[in-house]
Amino acid sequence: MAHNHPVAGCGPAREDIRLTKKLMEGGRLDIIVQDHIIIAGENYYSFADNGQMS
Repeated sequence: MAHNHPVAGCGPAREDIRLTKKLMEGGRLDIIVQDHIIIAGENYYSFADNGQMS
């Protein structure tokens, strides 16, 4: 899963964290979310790289 932030900051907003947790719970429906990446200009934020996918 990935999306962009139109501003320079690529850190996750509270809503990004909530949505990621909700989609991970969807694993009970055979949906596996391996990462959530936020792209902002030339920077990115990876939930998996930051230990937020467990």
